[in-house]
Amino acid sequence: MKRICWAVLLALLVGCGGKGKGGGSSQAAKLESGLNTDEKPTEIQFLHPDLLPINFHVAEDFSEEEVDAIMAAKNSWQAIDTLGIKFFDKNILIDENIDEDDDQSYKDMTVGIYLRKSWENHFSNALAVTIYDRQVFYRIDGKKRKKIVSPAILNPDILLNYYNYKFTTDPVNVGNDLQSVLVHEMGHLLGLQHIESTKKTVMYPTYSSGQILRKPQEIDSRHLYYSYEAYLEFLRAYDYVISGNQKGIVTHGTELPEGFHFGEIENVAIYLMKDGTCVHKVNGKVVKVER
Repeated sequence: MKRICWAVLLALLVGCGGKGKGGGSSQAAKLESGLNTDEKPTEIQFLHPDLLPINFHVAEDFSEEEVDAIMAAKNSWQAIDTLGIKFFDKNILIDENIDEDDDQSYKDMTVGIYLRKSWENHFSNALAVTIYDRQVFYRIDGKKRKKIVSPAILNPDILLNYYNYKFTTDPVNVGNDLQSVLVHEMGHLLGLQHIESTKKTVMYPTYSSGQILRKPQEIDSRHLYYSYEAYLEFLRAYDYVISGNQKGIVTHGTELPEGFHFGEIENVAIYLMKDGTCVHKVNGKVVKVER
């Protein structure tokens, strides 16, 4: 396991306000020149290093055509040359489907794409949801307590609502295009937030039935670059220490800088809704709705 130092991570987060853009390389400067203010990443997140490259566990309930769509969505993200990072294994693992109402059933440090035939405890009009965890810290300064959220994503999974909806793989008779939905959800899984832009992007906060957008666009690749430039800069410069149990949840045995304390593990869910909205929940509470 890579050793990831929370002390260093906290120093970086405090120094950049949690929205850093990496080491300021010449490539970053070129990207910067091509981005409008509203097109820059507003939040940096990236996958926990132990998850890379991702070996997707794909539910055995998917048809052969659906597995092909999953592979195509995965390969479209990997085709982006992002700092030489290998995001995905070449192959996937066909595994037993997990169809549980309790999201804690998915907290196993594997990255899965699951076909849900039941949909309790989720919005009934959600096509899909990407779920993951993130570690919270608190900085104590006198009587003040500041919350700091780690950008490292833990325990991500993609759940597809086959209970209420059908997904298609046919580019002609399109309903809810499976590959388009998966490309969007994989963007979240990699750490990308929604992109409000006049340019074409797979990370629009909305999805319309019949929409086909199966490959990340130029602005998507730029956002991915910024997120993982910060990730690589961090790994290059420091001995990044993380302590976790077998499920990958951070334990409180790791030493933190003076004034910092471990907080809770936040459970994040980003829903892609059938009505064209996108809903964000943290620990079961709605924190943002995008239209």
